[in-house]
Amino acid sequence: MLDVWSAPGFLNTAAKNTNYLFRLTGYARSGQHAISNWIMSHAPMTSLWVNNIHGSGDQADFQHYWYGPVNLEKMHLLGLGFEGDLRKTAFYYPESPLILVIRDIRNQTASVAKHPDLQLNTDFFEGWERNARQALGQTNIVTGPLIIANYNQWVTSSSYREQLYQQIQSYVGFNYPFLDKTNYVTQVGGGSSFDGLAHQYDAKKMKVLERYKDPSVKAAIQQIPKRLLELSNRLFPL
Repeated sequence: MLDVWSAPGFLNTAAKNTNYLFRLTGYARSGQHAISNWIMSHAPMTSLWVNNIHGSGDQADFQHYWYGPVNLEKMHLLGLGFEGDLRKTAFYYPESPLILVIRDIRNQTASVAKHPDLQLNTDFFEGWERNARQALGQTNIVTGPLIIANYNQWVTSSSYREQLYQQIQSYVGFNYPFLDKTNYVTQVGGGSSFDGLAHQYDAKKMKVLERYKDPSVKAAIQQIPKRLLELSNRLFPL
């Protein structure tokens, strides 16, 4: 898998020549890399995942990850990944399906607080709230086709993963066979905030729904605004 930085016009060329295109977004440590890697694992090798898109137009910057001998003139599947502010997805192919990855506020806060390169601040809490309210249908930031991917359920339920995959198939249009490959920890973002790549090929050993219990993040958990805890409980009933 090769990391390279984009050249102007790359996105438009890739989007023009792919059979299928989807977008995926989630705030930091939401599980978006695990889910994007899982989706792309179903596709033929002549597919491409483009990560962390920012900027606009031909000046857009991103990292892209080759999934095989990609020919930009003909690809099976193109996935576009966004991190941070949900609103920036409106500037990139808004008519294409968008997968919004959500994770409960307690565990996501714990993972952000534990990561050496991330900051637990107002931007994070506002971003999480923006995504949560979109997932609940309380806002209409996303105007095109929207798929909600519940990371908590994705981690724990094979039947949920199959149901989600069928929904993605229906929206995006591809018909790749379902492969429930979830035991790989992607290197993107340094792996897990708590475990790094220690369980790279055995992801099921990671206690991703119990991160908030770690004593080292107690102070961070106490910073979560009450309104976000209430929203989280609606999306992720205890």
